[in-house]
Amino acid sequence: MNSLNLPNLNTLHLQALSFGLKKFIQLLSSSPVLETLVIINCGVNGEDYIDISHSHLEHFVIDKVFTCKRDSSKSKVCNIRASAPNLRTVSCKADTRSEYSVDELSSIVIMADRDIKMP
Repeated sequence: MNSLNLPNLNTLHLQALSFGLKKFIQLLSSSPVLETLVIINCGVNGEDYIDISHSHLEHFVIDKVFTCKRDSSKSKVCNIRASAPNLRTVSCKADTRSEYSVDELSSIVIMADRDIKMP
């Protein structure tokens, strides 16, 4: 994934997989017109926190994102912060131990089964 270029990718749906944070950030960076991001039942290798920043992102769905650590047999929840000035909808179904925050909002509809922090 060293030279990934997805200039026309509009929707990215990740489900039931694990990924490294660096590769994930590269994927987002290589998708300049991405409008919809869906992350369901995914593990982030070795990270407790994901910072997602994307200027075109309009729709964001989160459901069960957890941390995968090599030195532990247990996975734990992963905290997510999204910074997306064009974000219009957020749907969040998550573990109650997770922390989510959304920055740079203009107008947004939030569908959540837990609290989401707003600036």
